[in-house]
Amino acid sequence: HPVTFRFANAAETSSLDVGTSGTLETARISAQILEPLVRANINTGEPEASLASDWSVSDDYRTYTFTLVSGVKFQDGTDFNVAAVVKNYQRWVSVSQDTASNSHIEYLQILSSLNSKDGKTPLVTDCQEHEGKVIFTLSRPSASFLRALTQPAFGICAPSALTKNLSLKKFPVGTGAYTMTSWDGRAAQLDYYTGFRGDKPTVERIIFTAIPDAEKRFVAMLNDEVDGYDLVGGDNYVELARHGKLTQPRDPYSICYISFNLQNKILSSREMRSAIAHAVDRNFLVKKYFPQGTNVAVDFLP
Repeated sequence: HPVTFRFANAAETSSLDVGTSGTLETARISAQILEPLVRANINTGEPEASLASDWSVSDDYRTYTFTLVSGVKFQDGTDFNVAAVVKNYQRWVSVSQDTASNSHIEYLQILSSLNSKDGKTPLVTDCQEHEGKVIFTLSRPSASFLRALTQPAFGICAPSALTKNLSLKKFPVGTGAYTMTSWDGRAAQLDYYTGFRGDKPTVERIIFTAIPDAEKRFVAMLNDEVDGYDLVGGDNYVELARHGKLTQPRDPYSICYISFNLQNKILSSREMRSAIAHAVDRNFLVKKYFPQGTNVAVDFLP
C-alpha cells in the first residue's frame, strides 16, 4: 500500500481552479500539483528557483527575465516551455479582468492599475518570449512582484488543461510532485507523479476530505481517521497534546474589526462610534476567543 497522508479541510472545495476560486482549500490542493516560476523559501519566505532556474532584473527594475528549467514535462506529457508560461500569463490577465471571479484579488496584485499614476496602467504590462526566455515588463518598479509570483494563484498549468476561456476543463495539470487521481467536490485523491524531476516524497498519496465542523475534525483526529487538519478549535489544543498529537501553531495573519454603517443616523455620530469602540474590551476578546500569540491591533495592516 502507498504511504498515505489524510488531511481534513475545513470546507468543501467547490472548484480546483485557482483562477476562479480564492479559497484556502483550493490553493492547498492546487499547490501540490502546480509549481510556480519561483517558490517561497520555507524558512525565509524569500523567492527561490522553481520552474525558473534563474532570473535577472534590469537596472530600472522594470524588466524581469526568467530562464526556465529545461526538459520538464507536464503531467499530461506535454512540454513545459516559454509558450506555456505566456499562455498562463494570458489566463492571469483574463482572471484579473473578471470581477465575478472569487480569486481575482491575487491577480490584482500585479495586473491591476492600483497605485499607478494614471489609474489605468497595470503593474505588469507584458509577458513574452525572447531568445527562449520569458520576459515580464513592468510599468513601474515593484518590491513585491517576485514575492507575488510565489503564491499558489500563479502556479503554471498545462495549456491543454485549459478551455478556450482559460478556465480549467476539469482539474489542474501541472509539473508538481502529485497528480490528481479523483475529486468529487468533497474529497480529492492525489498520487505521486512518477515524472516529477525532484526527489521522490515519502508520502506517495494525499487524500483531502472536507469536515466543516471543528469538533468533528478533532474527533476524526483522535480516532485516527485523518492524519492532520487545520483550524483547530481553541478548546482542543490541550486534549490533542494529551493524546500525543503534534500541534503546530502559526502566527495570526488576519485582522478582525467592527465596521460602522455611516448611513445609520445613530452611528453617523462620531461620539457614538467612539463610545462603542471604548466599550469593546479588546484585550478580553483576544484572550478569550483567539489563539495564543494574538495581539490587539494598533492599525489595519496585519
